[in-house]
Amino acid sequence: MEPARPEIEARWLAHFVGKPEITGRLVKTEVKGHIEDFEGTVAISQGRKGAVVRCQTLFPQNPIIRRIGGAILDVPTSSLVPVPKSQHQMGMGLSCHWNDPLVLNYRDPITGKDLGALLFEARTLTDVNYEVTRTHLNIEFHFVDRGLTLKRNIAFADFPSLLSLLPQFEARKWPDEPVLLHANYLPGYEYYHEGVNYGPYYAPEELADTRTRAPELRGAPNDYGSWRIEVSPTRKAERVYFLHALRILPWPNEEPGEIHCTEGPNHAEATIKLKGKTYAVTLPKTGKPGGHIRIASASGETLADREFARVMARE
Repeated sequence: MEPARPEIEARWLAHFVGKPEITGRLVKTEVKGHIEDFEGTVAISQGRKGAVVRCQTLFPQNPIIRRIGGAILDVPTSSLVPVPKSQHQMGMGLSCHWNDPLVLNYRDPITGKDLGALLFEARTLTDVNYEVTRTHLNIEFHFVDRGLTLKRNIAFADFPSLLSLLPQFEARKWPDEPVLLHANYLPGYEYYHEGVNYGPYYAPEELADTRTRAPELRGAPNDYGSWRIEVSPTRKAERVYFLHALRILPWPNEEPGEIHCTEGPNHAEATIKLKGKTYAVTLPKTGKPGGHIRIASASGETLADREFARVMARE
């Protein structure tokens, strides 16, 4: 990578399902537990069902790995941004498509920006009347085609944190009715950097209990998909090479293999030893994309020896 301007810092970014553990020394903390820099080369992230992503940085050598993410559990309700009496319409009547959500923002003390706090989704066509004052949230959901209404007048003094508001908007069911409303909790450090998205993952609508859908309420941050790493060189350079070995392991104790890397003026070679086989991958540092791979058995027998396929660009 060649930055377009000298002041631009080259970084390689990867998103992870679970919080990545970095094998290395913590060297800087911007926000404890959420934005931290490590001197290390390996990031390991485990998913919900035990599978692991293992990412080993080969280039740049001696990199800095910044870990960013995690839900924020202590946002005060008083930080909700005031909204005058307003109306909003949401919902498309499709069970698989919750559309036109309503988002309430809060004033973030770190950035000073108004960021997403609570997101409401409706399964069916729904009219919303709402107002946010310095002391209250008044909101009314009218599910048009069901002829049903859910009304909440909430005093912030009774609910000091944003997270404590969620049980007031249970994904409740009326007799013979599916879940009509979801209330999702948005604050997370990942979104400070990527913009305000629709927040972390929440379980399907059939899990009507908010405590089941929102692990933050149990003191467990809803971090799935809300973490990333940013890899950068220790020193700036006119050209920066990034090379990473990623492996998906079905179980945490699966053999990760041994990986080594060497480089010359025009190429880099990664050697991977795994389950009795040796994989040697050579990649060019200049010119057109390409490369070469050689696979050998434990006895040294060549199992594969070929160039990578090239895609010829039209002149």
